[in-house]
Amino acid sequence: MERTSAGWSELKSLGAPFENIDIMRLSASSNGTYYFDPYTKKLDTPLRYSRLIDGKYERPYKLCRA
Repeated sequence: MERTSAGWSELKSLGAPFENIDIMRLSASSNGTYYFDPYTKKLDTPLRYSRLIDGKYERPYKLCRA
């Protein structure tokens, strides 16, 4: 979804590699990395990230514990 002069556009797919992931929240860093939490019924899935490399997003990886 994108902001338009009239409000918001229709939903848009993030495309591969996110097509089969139900994402609850997504944030993007200034370098294009996506950070998100996938939805599962148990709500037990760890946060993940995917870096933008050469114009394409890599497969998502789990964030490790600090």
